[in-house]
Amino acid sequence: MKLLNNISISIDSKLKDIRNSFTIKTINKYKKDSINIIKIALDYLSKEEKFMFLKSAEIFLDLHLVDDKQIAKINGQYRNKKEPTNVLSFAYFIEEDFKNKNLLQNLHLGEIFISMETLLKESAEQKVVIEHHFFRLLIHGLLHLLGFDHNLENEARLMYNTEENILNELKLPTNSIVANYWR
Repeated sequence: MKLLNNISISIDSKLKDIRNSFTIKTINKYKKDSINIIKIALDYLSKEEKFMFLKSAEIFLDLHLVDDKQIAKINGQYRNKKEPTNVLSFAYFIEEDFKNKNLLQNLHLGEIFISMETLLKESAEQKVVIEHHFFRLLIHGLLHLLGFDHNLENEARLMYNTEENILNELKLPTNSIVANYWR
């Protein structure tokens, strides 16, 4: 399987504002771990007929680790919400595109933005391991890139269950309080 031969991960320089919490070594570990997490998640998803194309496609995505100020600006610009959020995803494809085999050889799924500040706050509030919460947000963002959503309760349940199943594959804690976004 040649999943994710290429993944672009950009780290915004504004993270210097919270450098006491995230050292260069920590950020580099998150980069390396992110690639592995995404590979496992895509491998899990590729077992479903709808996502079988993931087995043969060259997959690209961009992951941006940002601060609250940056994510609030993006959230305001694209969702008309001026407050920070934990994760934002911008898919470059719509679900119907996944049926077009010509588009699926070199597939740039889109961009995921994770606010490291919000990640720290939520992890402390919910008493969850920072790294585990980071992985949950990464998976959550990836699922959005692949067409999952949580606007309606049935969509939310499917997304939540898929997220939990991937976390199980990774042998990470599931049923986190912060993941109950559909309740």
